[in-house]
Amino acid sequence: LPADAPAAEASLGVGVGVGADEVEASPMPTADHELTGRWQGLPVANQGALGFDKWPEANAWGRLTESWNTDSAKVVSRAQTLCDYETKAKLPGCSALQGALLMNSTTSFRRHIEFELHAEIHPAIGGAWRCSMPGGESLSLTQLESDYPLAAGLVENLALNLNLFWRGMFNSSLNTAYPILCPRDGQCMDADPTSLDPELQAGTSPEDCICTCPRLDAKLANTTTTDEEYDVVYHALDESMFFILAAYKSQGTRISNYLEEDAASGRWYWLDNSGAPLDEDANKAVTILIGKLIFHPGHVAPFNGPLPGPNDPIFWPMHANSEHVWHYKRALATQNEWGSDLWDESWDVLDEDDDWYQRMGCWGYPYDAKLPFTSLFGEGDGMGEGFDAASEPGQARRLAEGEGGQSLLKGAVEELSAKKHHDRIRDELIELAAGGRSGYTNRELHQKFHPWNPTLPFMYETFSWEHCGEMGG
Repeated sequence: LPADAPAAEASLGVGVGVGADEVEASPMPTADHELTGRWQGLPVANQGALGFDKWPEANAWGRLTESWNTDSAKVVSRAQTLCDYETKAKLPGCSALQGALLMNSTTSFRRHIEFELHAEIHPAIGGAWRCSMPGGESLSLTQLESDYPLAAGLVENLALNLNLFWRGMFNSSLNTAYPILCPRDGQCMDADPTSLDPELQAGTSPEDCICTCPRLDAKLANTTTTDEEYDVVYHALDESMFFILAAYKSQGTRISNYLEEDAASGRWYWLDNSGAPLDEDANKAVTILIGKLIFHPGHVAPFNGPLPGPNDPIFWPMHANSEHVWHYKRALATQNEWGSDLWDESWDVLDEDDDWYQRMGCWGYPYDAKLPFTSLFGEGDGMGEGFDAASEPGQARRLAEGEGGQSLLKGAVEELSAKKHHDRIRDELIELAAGGRSGYTNRELHQKFHPWNPTLPFMYETFSWEHCGEMGG
């Protein structure tokens, strides 16, 4: 796809990262969101993948995806819309790439890549569907924007970040007031036409395999007016910390541009495209729809989630491109005439935002966090040994470590416990993947992937982005 192409075009299932002569002419996803053309029928991973009988997180159908994503699809899928809303966002192009090249530290580079090149690509390309209440009420973002055009910017940003809010509200150890309950792994069954049991033949209906928020659903069932419905939903969002998450802790989403707290009443309200408060009717309608959506996750494409994302072929060129730029910046770093580094390798963890991410269930951020990867460099064959990024230009550890090489982060990491089941997920996955041995930490991978590591088993052929030059970049 050309740089800055409409994001909706990327969900069509075109062959990404192949020659132009190999790309089918605008193949469309099918009615059930399966890709057509080159990538049709690519399977998604299930329990039992890689010989593991019990992966620590899967949805109710046994697919290796988040528990809240109750999609039963067995193959890679995408949608052109997010809860029937077609985003107007453009794919990041050369301007975003050039912005990354201007960064001079791991901290600033990571933030730029995450917020300008990465975060919104996943939902924009992957899409989301089956956005509805347990009784079947459709939760349409397109209808909301049509009814309240001044809320268009808010709707756009909400659509592009629904997956983050769904993940955050489901995983959050802070949301104890309105927990989202989803069927457990193995509770929903695929149809088995060979079975003699009628129930097994039919399998579980997708309508019966959904997430709910029992406390909110019960309260909504007793409302009879819009005002009552608004009060119920507002208090659910407030007590579950959603407004705090959206206003202060949603880096890169820009949804905070559309939310403000009234100093006098302490009540949150939504803003229009110009930054002015929405009128009362619009504010209530937006709050009600957002609340219903947040507590009732829809289905998302594999590409729209961190666990199943690698099943989609577009995952690989997109992430490799980010690493390509990262290698260029690290390889370019040398000592200048004043003796200071041109690239700061220090890791921007642990601060209060990372504390928040831990509490929201994101356990892999700290520099010394254990990750479920081992033997990437053939350590058993003597590869990947003997290299320390701290001895090379652009050293990584002098700010991250204290006296004697002891990590200053260790005590803080131990004090920050994510939700208990995420600790279990992490520990079990490491044990399964490593056969009882510890996996790499971010620190170790940061060093091993340094472009001047002589045992790095790959290298980039070129650091030229000719298409940007052709566009005048």
